[in-house]
Amino acid sequence: MIQAGDVIRGLMAAGEMVLPDNERIARELAKYPNESDRVLIWEPARQIANRNKQKPTYQTIRDAVLEIVPSDRTKKIWTNDLLRRLEKARRALNMSPDFSILGLDSMLKIVFELVKIRQALDEIQMLAENRAAQLQREHKRKQNL
Repeated sequence: MIQAGDVIRGLMAAGEMVLPDNERIARELAKYPNESDRVLIWEPARQIANRNKQKPTYQTIRDAVLEIVPSDRTKKIWTNDLLRRLEKARRALNMSPDFSILGLDSMLKIVFELVKIRQALDEIQMLAENRAAQLQREHKRKQNL
C-alpha cells in the first residue's frame, strides 16, 4: 500500500492528471523504482487502454513497458514476479486437507477447481518445457560453432 501511495504521489508530482484508480495498477508501476520510468510507462499505458476503450490494467502497464524499459530489465522483473507467484502457489497448495468433513457439493466444487488448476499448470508446464528445449538446442548449436 505504501509503494502504491508513493507511485500516486510521484505521478501527481510529475503533473499527471489521470492516475491509477486501484492499488493493483500502482503496485505494477511500483516494480519500476525509477520515478521517471513510471511516468514514461504510465502515459503509453493509458494510450494502450484508450485504444481498447478501457481503463489501464496491469497488463496495459506491461505492454507499455515492452515499448519503453530495456528488455533485460523487463525480463528480470517479470521473471522475479512469476517465480514469486509460483512459490506462493506451491506453498498454498502444500497442505493436508481433511475431506472427511465435507459433503458432496463441496467435494465436487473442490474437484472442479483442482481440475482447472491442473489444466492451467499443464499448459504452463508445456510452454516452459518447450522454451527450455528451444534454449538447449540454441546452446548446443552455439557450442558446436
